[in-house]
Amino acid sequence: MSSHYKSNKSKSKTKVTMDLNVAENEREKVWLDSAQESINRGMIETARQIYANSVNNLPETDIWHNAIEHEKTYGNSKSQEYIMSKAVNQVPNEPVFWLIYAKFLWDNVIKIFI
Repeated sequence: MSSHYKSNKSKSKTKVTMDLNVAENEREKVWLDSAQESINRGMIETARQIYANSVNNLPETDIWHNAIEHEKTYGNSKSQEYIMSKAVNQVPNEPVFWLIYAKFLWDNVIKIFI
């Protein structure tokens, strides 16, 4: 797992807070809005934890897309590879994730050997 992810204690606090008073049919919107608000406030790690908990509890493709974009913007190559590989394993029928991951590998790994 990436070094960008918080301790288990911090993860637990984020997860518990995320589940408070959020109707199940509103979770995706609320969680995506919360992650974006965290980014707007400069709370990059909090946004990362919101995405991590979101993809584990509500693995919608929009959440995965946002989590990948977050790592592409704020993460390092290790955290980007982690989230992309997790996405293709958790949502294997989403071709866009495979293409994003393949491009990442081409840009960051394969070109080294050419």
